[in-house]
Amino acid sequence: MNYSTPMLRKLLGSFAILTCASQALFAQTLSQSPYGRFALGDQIGTSAPQLNALGGTFTTLIDSNSLNIYQPASLTSISRSGVIFEAGINGLTTQYQTANSKLNGRTAGFGYFSLGFPLVKNRWFAAINLSPITNSGFTLRDSLKNQPEGTVRFGYRGTGGFSSFGFTNSIQLFKGLSIGIQANYIFGKNNYFSEVAFPDDGFIRNSRITNSFQLSDISLNTGILYQINFKKPKDKFKIERDSAGKTIKEIKISRDSLQLQIGATFAPATAIKGNYTFLSESFFGDGQFSSDVIDTSLFINQQKGNVKMPMRASAGFTLKNCYNSLLFAADVQYTDWNSFKIFERADSVHSSTRFSGGLQWIPRPYEKYPNKTSYFKRVRYRLGGYYSTGALKINGASIPEMGLTIGFGLPITLRTYGNRSATSLLNFAIIAGQRGQKNTNPLVEKFVRLSVGFSLNDKWFNKYKYD
Repeated sequence: MNYSTPMLRKLLGSFAILTCASQALFAQTLSQSPYGRFALGDQIGTSAPQLNALGGTFTTLIDSNSLNIYQPASLTSISRSGVIFEAGINGLTTQYQTANSKLNGRTAGFGYFSLGFPLVKNRWFAAINLSPITNSGFTLRDSLKNQPEGTVRFGYRGTGGFSSFGFTNSIQLFKGLSIGIQANYIFGKNNYFSEVAFPDDGFIRNSRITNSFQLSDISLNTGILYQINFKKPKDKFKIERDSAGKTIKEIKISRDSLQLQIGATFAPATAIKGNYTFLSESFFGDGQFSSDVIDTSLFINQQKGNVKMPMRASAGFTLKNCYNSLLFAADVQYTDWNSFKIFERADSVHSSTRFSGGLQWIPRPYEKYPNKTSYFKRVRYRLGGYYSTGALKINGASIPEMGLTIGFGLPITLRTYGNRSATSLLNFAIIAGQRGQKNTNPLVEKFVRLSVGFSLNDKWFNKYKYD
């Protein structure tokens, strides 16, 4: 269905848009943006803080201490008997700005959950994950005064969103090359309400329209990764001798090697099955989405159809040393929103391209410096940025998005059972960004997003001997 009506375009350019934030302040939704009125709602993007801190780069990032659920081929980093569990939350502070006014809003909600584990030693790995993909949580109001009927009030409201439950399989074909496939079960529901009310005249019937659609189907995502080692890391030894030339001790000195990881992901265009409900009602009162209904004009209940999801593809590279003390990653993602249709109707979207990159630095990684050292030299420091042309196109103008990111990963050692310890990471990421431009878009959003996640890396499938 096409939501780019003249009235909605007017609302996007008026002060009334700003009220969307105050209507749902502190609500458990990941977005309050009026732009959530289009397509399937406001796109959540990546939820894992270790990826967000690197500009949202994901195509070639692979790590033995955390999962990358956006690259199906990345699971081969899991150790042969290890299990990685992750969970996270997101918080968002946004300033909504038009030509004349500003308003702030805050919200927080569930980020993601994932669990990765080996199936066949050094060959086959799997993971399950749950994460939100879109969200709608806005309220828009406008009014026309001094009309023949008195004041006329217009209102728009959106609730709901869609999530993805994924099952991923990753296979290492040979050393350095891995492929993966991910099946995502897309589910959820969006409700869009619009109403026209005449509060000054108690004899005029007001009208309210509800559009709801629900999705429930499978989509696929595939990935490939290849790692090139430019030279093997060989250890060398420094020998200390006494004055007589006798060897006192040998000191092992580890050497780095440079590694290049290249990869790509591809998700084909998919028709997701769902159903659509339309309800037209009349009521008396001043509106505000709360007045009692007196009559139903039209009701279409759960009409079956589908939503054509866009094709997505990404490609990128990661350049690092073998001990991960220094890492640089970059990728580009293309989404063919031109093919997007929702129950056979187009929407105000167009194809988008996203560029992202990030840098990670660990002063003294444990793999290279196993001896005791300062805790802060074990921390993973991350920096990145991104630019997206944006999927929305309103009044003929694209709505770009850009941001700078910063974050860190705190290593934590936890005691599990027996005398065993589990290596874990507490990851943080802060994204400071902007969506829209003053000169071309009626609404500009400046936001700060906080992502917090916990990664637990433990061994579950060991055989124990008892005396």
